[in-house]
Amino acid sequence: MGEVARFSVPVGFGDLLPEEVRRRERVERELLGRFSAWGYLPFVPSAVEEAKAMRALGVDEAQAFTLIGPHGELLYLRPDGTLPVVRFLKNLLPHMADVPVRLMYAIDVFRRTNGGGERATWRQVGLELVGLSPPWGEVEVLALAEEALSLSGRRFRVAIGHARFFPYLLEVLGVSGGKAASLHAALRERDWVRFRREAQLLDPGAREILARFLSWRGEPASVFDRLVREGPWGADLPPPVGELKAVAEHLDRIGRGGALYVDLPMLPKHAYYSGIVVEGFVAGTGVPLLVGGRYDSLLTREGERGLPALGFAVDAGLLASLLPPPPSPPVVRILFAPERFSEAFREAEEVRRTGRVAVLEPLHDVAGATVAASSVPAGLGIAESVEVRVFS
Repeated sequence: MGEVARFSVPVGFGDLLPEEVRRRERVERELLGRFSAWGYLPFVPSAVEEAKAMRALGVDEAQAFTLIGPHGELLYLRPDGTLPVVRFLKNLLPHMADVPVRLMYAIDVFRRTNGGGERATWRQVGLELVGLSPPWGEVEVLALAEEALSLSGRRFRVAIGHARFFPYLLEVLGVSGGKAASLHAALRERDWVRFRREAQLLDPGAREILARFLSWRGEPASVFDRLVREGPWGADLPPPVGELKAVAEHLDRIGRGGALYVDLPMLPKHAYYSGIVVEGFVAGTGVPLLVGGRYDSLLTREGERGLPALGFAVDAGLLASLLPPPPSPPVVRILFAPERFSEAFREAEEVRRTGRVAVLEPLHDVAGATVAASSVPAGLGIAESVEVRVFS
């Protein structure tokens, strides 16, 4: 017998077996159910976007999967959930009433990788809130972030920072131009060694403040107190940190601040974030399970300031991998001889009416009718509990 051809999927992609799919579907139902209870409406953005639109909104072109359209136009596969939602809403801005818009989605996103085991596609379940100003938008979104992370059943942390804080700090320190750009790049990549090396090129006062800056993270009240004592701005907190403090206080008042963690050195990967940024971590994982922030500058009416807008996305596959496998439905396996197919079919219908699963298979060998459930490929997620009925 000749060798069977084997076909692989491209680097960064993969298949999901039934058990993985059922885990992820359960996570999606739970997340979307919670978002829906807060007034979020389902939305599915286009899987393919015009490259010029995504570039105008600040997409990372190096990570974009490119396609050529039927008329030679450059297209991108959907890079995340936020930018397609923004593109959609920008078209509606002239007609939008001044009321909050709440949208939620469960979509696959695609980004190019350099290999090394990185995923090129994954499932995001997210939400976008447009039209609710600080601090109320932040309070709502962070409360929902806490609910999303709680589904893991593990200890979790909601880390918040501010996209404008580090630029503000550099301005106070008088650092600009190429030096500021180098520090920004190192911080965005979280390359602490490079950041310290770049800081060493500054004057002693700036060096000392930037060394402290890397430790400005922890429990909110403690960080805010340290900033007053250690920062170069006197007794008043910098405006970006004042925004974080107001949000933290409101969350405390409603009993949702216990998992909050202030991380001022945290800079967003995406340049379009303009205010609070958030990352959610769960015990036992080394990467954020939830990422988001405020992006007011993306939604602007002609001659007006940007509409308040923020959101987050959950890595549904990662969250699902932390959960125990869902119980498999019991399966009734009905084996039949050809002349008794009608009876077997009616039996299967009765079984399904009770909410159970029934599968029909022709009976070739009555002696094999008592096949053990263990003979069914477990990797394909077939139920562990199999009852066999025979129509011979």
